[in-house]
Amino acid sequence: MKVFSNYPFLTQARVDPALYSLVASPLEADFIFSKTTPALLAESPENIKKLMQKPRNSFAAEFNFVRKDFLNMNIQKYWGQRSWWPVSFDMSNQLPELAGEFLYRKYFSSENNLWLIKPSNLAQSSNMVLTDSLNLLLKSSEHIKGVNENAIASKYIEDCMTFRNCKFDMRWVLVVPSFDPLQIYIYQHFWVRVSKNDYNLDKRR
Repeated sequence: MKVFSNYPFLTQARVDPALYSLVASPLEADFIFSKTTPALLAESPENIKKLMQKPRNSFAAEFNFVRKDFLNMNIQKYWGQRSWWPVSFDMSNQLPELAGEFLYRKYFSSENNLWLIKPSNLAQSSNMVLTDSLNLLLKSSEHIKGVNENAIASKYIEDCMTFRNCKFDMRWVLVVPSFDPLQIYIYQHFWVRVSKNDYNLDKRR
């Protein structure tokens, strides 16, 4: 299989010819593993369609799914609030709504009032804040604006599923060769990450 990539960890790696070979042009490739869109890779407008038809590691407008602020916006726009999605607010334009929800829960709800602030385009828990302080929520919003980043504030899910009383997540590798008709292939192996500490919301711990 011929692979085109502009990721250094692939282009500078030793390649087993029995698995794949790297090519210099995306037009020559059977698979494109790139950090840029086909439109940016194409050397001419007529090549864009050719590249769009090739299997690749991303798809058009994927930011609507991988950015937390866009994902939250689309869920609210097309489905409204759902039980499978935590109550969430875009901190760039929904601060009054966030403050209102926080104060309602503080004075009229028996639930805890923990909120998780998540930068929209970061991973691995980078710069996340967990708090039950409205003052810290608002300060975090100002800090995020100062570093030209966006974030969402989500109601923390306290009644979560645990494994042996520890929080966990499971990750699969999927390949989606077609959306119409929808085709999904799932790699037979998956990864489980388990917290080393028991799950407990007691602040005294």
